[in-house]
Order: sequence, then structure tokens, then C-alpha cells
Amino acid sequence: MCSTCTSSAEKWCPDCNKNYCDNCFLWEHSEGIKKQHQGKSFIRGSPVCVECENRIAEVSCHDCMDVFCRPCYASQHRSGTKKNHTKEVLDIFKQILKEGEEYCLVCEIRPADRACDSCGDPYCKKCFEAEHSRGNRADHTWTPWKKLAAGRDWVEINDEESGRILYFNVKTRQTTEKKPVGLMSGKERASQKKRQAAEREMKIRLEKEAELIELRRKVEEMEVNAKQTEEELYLAKRARAPEEEKKKGWFGKKRKTKAQKKEEAKLKKGKMKEFLKDRLITEERQKELDYETKQFGSDLYERSVLNSLTVDMTGLEDPKKKKKRKS
Repeated sequence: MCSTCTSSAEKWCPDCNKNYCDNCFLWEHSEGIKKQHQGKSFIRGSPVCVECENRIAEVSCHDCMDVFCRPCYASQHRSGTKKNHTKEVLDIFKQILKEGEEYCLVCEIRPADRACDSCGDPYCKKCFEAEHSRGNRADHTWTPWKKLAAGRDWVEINDEESGRILYFNVKTRQTTEKKPVGLMSGKERASQKKRQAAEREMKIRLEKEAELIELRRKVEEMEVNAKQTEEELYLAKRARAPEEEKKKGWFGKKRKTKAQKKEEAKLKKGKMKEFLKDRLITEERQKELDYETKQFGSDLYERSVLNSLTVDMTGLEDPKKKKKRKS
């Protein structure tokens, strides 16, 4: 409540430490030293201190679960267990507006720094992100408030001679046919941004296509250079062919050097030694073979049995030949 009348309080004077409505504040601070006092506006419906029930609450105590003005909070939490309570400063006082600014539609505390193109309402950054975090509003675009405020300097003029609509800036004395952002409606700003986004996307796509075409051209050029290099190597090889034929012997084989021939002879000699070594039967090997011949079921045993049963046909002669020899 206003400290002077029965109206709702809308301002608080830190120097007087009193709440006033707008009219009473202007009346009380119209002359004298009070004229230099700077009042702080607060949002309507702000909570009142639970202790004095007169001043606007500025602090919230998390442990007491109550709100207090600063003097009452200091007196109630001076000593005892309440001294360790935690507090939070309430965001209730409005920031002072500059020329051309407006308060945020939601909080009515901070000046709006943007306007929603689809909603057409002014927002501060915090409230805009909270209100446009989900749903269809998440796709809404916004325009900086400075651009909209600058639009107030533009005037729309209908040129009767040309039949065109021109826009004249009072401050800069500039004339243009393009409609300034400050004079556009929210829908016009939204459609303009969509068109600009589509143009940017098309530009990026064209740039990528140009890069792709350039890459294809470079690849083709590299292929042509590789083919030319291959042909040059082939021609150089054919040019060196007669010289290489002279170094070759009969049937197109290269003549071997003495070192190569010696190496081949060593290899043949070594292979022959290994061949003979594998086929020579030592005394130990002969003992192993005799033992294996006596083992029933082995291959050597079978061979020995067959040899014992086989008749030596060389010692037998034909009876007719014997008669001829006797006669």
C-alpha cells in the first residue's frame, strides 16, 4: 500500500524508505531535497514483508519460507540459528528505461531487447527463451529491439507522380523504396526472414555445386595428365628396347654373368649332396630296416614274405632246350 494514500504502491524510495503510488511519489518529491531522490518502480502484485506488512519484500528466506524487506530480514536474522539461514534477493524492481525502450511483456522488469516476429510482442532474452522453448513457438523468429526503435524515425510517403511508396528518415534525411524493419509488422518480418534464410541456403547450395564442378574438373585433368605420363613412359621404354636386346642372348634370354653361373653351380652341387645323403644307408639305418623287417604287419615285413615265396625263374630252363643240348 502507498504510505500516503490508500492506493496500491508502485514505487519505492530508498532515501525515504517508503512505498508510494506514482502520483504520491511525484507529489512528495516535487520540490526541495526530495526532488533529487530516485525512486524504484516494482511490478504490481509484489509480495509485502510478512514482518512489518508495510514495505515491499525484497528478500526470500529459504529456511523460514517467508519474504521480508531488508530491514526486517536483518533484525529477524541477527542472531541464533536464524543467522545461518540462506536468502535470495527477489527480482521485483523495474530497471530504468531509456528513450525508445519498453518493458518485457512477461516480467515487466527488464527492458525488451527483442520482438517476436510471429507474436509481435516485446521480450527480454530470458523470458523469450522461456516462452519459446517448445511447441510451435520454438520456430518463431525475433528482431532486435534497436531495429524496431530505429523504425520510428521513418515516415511512409505516397509519391503521386510515380505512384510508388517511398520511406523517408526524419533524422538521416534518407529516402528508400525498401520498407524499413521498424515499420514492418510481425508477419512481414517473419516472411522476410524466411525468404532470407531460403536465399542463404540456395547460395550455400550453389557454392557447393560450384566446388563439386571444380573438383570434377581437377580429377579429369589429373586423369589426362596420368594418361599422358603413361604414354610417355611407354614410348621411352620402346626407345630403350633395341639397347636391351643387345644385352640378351639367344631366344631373348639375358646372358648370365660369371658370378651368376658360379652361384648356380654351387646350388646344384649342394642339392646333389643332399640327394645322395638322403639315399645312402648307414649302419644305423640298416639296423633300423632289419628291425622293421621283423615287425609283423609292417611294409618291409610284407615285402620279405613275398620275396621268400617268389621262385627264382632265372634258374629254370625249358626241357626242349635241354634235349637239344644233350643230343
